[in-house]
Amino acid sequence: MEYLLVKWVHIVSSTILFGTGIGSAFCLFMANRSKEVPSIYFATRTVVIADFLFTSPAAVVQLLTGLWLLRLTGYSLSDSWVKWGLALYFFAGACLVAGRVDAGGDARHGSGSARNGKTPA
Repeated sequence: MEYLLVKWVHIVSSTILFGTGIGSAFCLFMANRSKEVPSIYFATRTVVIADFLFTSPAAVVQLLTGLWLLRLTGYSLSDSWVKWGLALYFFAGACLVAGRVDAGGDARHGSGSARNGKTPA
């Protein structure tokens, strides 16, 4: 019973990660496509909030339930597929953080272009 519950939480967290990732990417893509600075600013702020509320907790739950499932099934952290999985997990996380810091940094610490409606040179 414990295995099925942990597996269910793991699957739900992966669904949340995938869904918010696709939704955030689409929202930012469409806002950038509009070339309207206030829309881009709003979309960026909204995505940062969504990442804080949904993506980050789901990523933590994903890692913890994955490690829990390893323990329950008897697999080892030294298995090559586990090492690859963890490496890809942390690589994807680093890409997400780098992209969000860049997007959030432009909106908050830039020349103020998002707030005054002017496009940067």
